[in-house]
Amino acid sequence: MITHPPSYFYETTILSVRKGNQVVMAADSQVIMDDLILQSSVQKIRRLTNGNIIAGFSGPTIGALVFFDYLKAKLKKNPHQLLSNYVDLATD
Repeated sequence: MITHPPSYFYETTILSVRKGNQVVMAADSQVIMDDLILQSSVQKIRRLTNGNIIAGFSGPTIGALVFFDYLKAKLKKNPHQLLSNYVDLATD
């Protein structure tokens, strides 16, 4: 079990690097609650719309699942409006 001092904050970090037309994203794969590792192999980065879009999440797992489902639905309805879909997602 991992133990942290009470004032220690820990979060997911998603890293993205783009060079030219190539993009690489990386994230950890653990789900942690307090000092307990609940799951050690979560896929926090996913490809959407046949691999044309790469998205990552941090935060509560259930929120991420809802986020991905909602974004997929928005992209299906408006496939060429990525920025607009993200703004809609943020405002909803």
